[in-house]
Amino acid sequence: MVRIKFNGHWEGTGVVDRGLSVLFCKCGFLKSNCKCKGSEGMDMKQFSVENKKRCESPLGFGHDINSWGASDWFTATIGEFGEAANVAKKLNRIRNGLKGNAKGETEESLKAKLRKELADAFIYLDLLATSEGIDLASAVVDTFNEKSAEIGYPVILT
Repeated sequence: MVRIKFNGHWEGTGVVDRGLSVLFCKCGFLKSNCKCKGSEGMDMKQFSVENKKRCESPLGFGHDINSWGASDWFTATIGEFGEAANVAKKLNRIRNGLKGNAKGETEESLKAKLRKELADAFIYLDLLATSEGIDLASAVVDTFNEKSAEIGYPVILT
């Protein structure tokens, strides 16, 4: 959910840009970019709970989240970002018409790979935050709102 402040007044939900209102789907994405077709989308707090459960469950990874310190979780997270960066490098080669990618690596296949690697990094980032007692969803909302206020952006996430 987002709240809009325009000319000093709260105007409801959506984004006000040059007098035009662009509404968000219930899931939080701009309606033009939404793929959920009106579903609620992913609840970040519930994701964190399930991510931790899967990490620790004998049916999942069987890994006690607290058996690793922050540096271990950072290493895993950065490793996934490194894999994503490697895919981005290959996409840059395609963009620039350069050789060097494996045969059959298309822009479409690489973007699918990038999607997966970024998701892997996010999953590890969530586990890192959870291991340190940080509610990542709340931290993201708070940080977004602080920066919005700093730059005068009229959207406040709630």
